Amino acid sequence: HEQTRQHMYDQWFANPDTLTALQDRVDALDTWRQWATGHQLTASKIEKMNTSLFVASDSIGEFFALRSALFNDPNTAAIVHHVEHRIERSHRPELSID
Repeated sequence: HEQTRQHMYDQWFANPDTLTALQDRVDALDTWRQWATGHQLTASKIEKMNTSLFVASDSIGEFFALRSALFNDPNTAAIVHHVEHRIERSHRPELSID
């Protein structure tokens, strides 16, 4: 198991762009959890969360569902609609495992 774990870590650390994208996703999910439990978030934090959950070539339905909740909430809808045009195409690495 240790060799397998080390091999997995080596793959991520060898590709810093993917590692950064994954770390951004984890941060976005933590932020989403804060939002979903009623914490007040700044508009910039909501924008960053929405952007980090979005990858143009992603087909992960769970991330789409999380983003949909932001678009359906009257407190965040205007914020995410405002920045949506800036993230039409992400330059981030593909995180999908299709």
